[in-house]
Amino acid sequence: MRFKPAKSRSMVLKQGKVEDKFCFYMAGTAIATVTEKPVKSLGKYNPTCTLCSTKACVLVTAFVKHNKELIAKKKKSLGKVFDSSLKDSTSVQSTCADLDGWLKSVDKSGLPGKFKAWVYQHGVLHRILWPLLVYAVPVSTVETLERKVSNLLQRWLGLPKSLSSIELYGCNNKLHLPFKSLEEEFKVTRAREVVQYRDSSDLKVAKAGIQVRTGRKWRMEEAVQEAEARLRHRSLVGVVTRGRAGLGSFPTPQKNTRGKERQRLVQEEVRAAIEEARSCKAVGMRHQGAWTRWENAVERKVTWTEIWKASPHLTSPH
Repeated sequence: MRFKPAKSRSMVLKQGKVEDKFCFYMAGTAIATVTEKPVKSLGKYNPTCTLCSTKACVLVTAFVKHNKELIAKKKKSLGKVFDSSLKDSTSVQSTCADLDGWLKSVDKSGLPGKFKAWVYQHGVLHRILWPLLVYAVPVSTVETLERKVSNLLQRWLGLPKSLSSIELYGCNNKLHLPFKSLEEEFKVTRAREVVQYRDSSDLKVAKAGIQVRTGRKWRMEEAVQEAEARLRHRSLVGVVTRGRAGLGSFPTPQKNTRGKERQRLVQEEVRAAIEEARSCKAVGMRHQGAWTRWENAVERKVTWTEIWKASPHLTSPH
């Protein structure tokens, strides 16, 4: 096992403050500090390892008050940037700036509106979800980002500015558009993260009590508990008829599921709760929520194929 000083980082903490006056050497070569060169890696965090021999690593050295005991810990992340501040606020601001830059690039690309919407749906959305997952991003920040995205989608598709986001992202609408909500995908991803930590096959991970922070406005643990309560209620009620479908048309709710199946069910219930909140808001809207009172209207799901075949003036802001 060989250490590479050029691919290692060091940091000294003294009484909770970063000290940059210390320098560590390895085989005569100085190890750069995190303040000088922040590190971004693509590995996993391993808190039990005391040595680091990977290509991109952080050697964290702490001074416990005035003692000279060095505590070395291996710090790695899933694309997460570590700097001397040890906070995610700077990285969150950088993520928001990245999204603004991507959206501006798409907006100024000169493509037709429907092509811009397609680029966001299949490119930008999936690219921004990963930073939102690895950093402690509050829901209020995600809501701000979604408002920016919604405004651009409305302009690209020639929709009025007063159109509610419920009409864009609602799944139970009479007219279902093929767009995914950034806020909804963020919450579903966070729910999967909570279940993965709690139901991990590794007992150390399951009992570590890892908390997923999403701000004070919306707490992920409470949302997962609500989703699990909905699952228990469905299993107690059993199979019921829906509309004109007879008994047996829908699968029986499963009990005591584990692993990926459990994660899938929890994610579905989180999506259902978000969709119910949208429906409640739509009912209170006099004009844009008029479709909630249409009894004989047939639901229609618009696909990307239909958008491609549509006349250009129907999806143009001009």
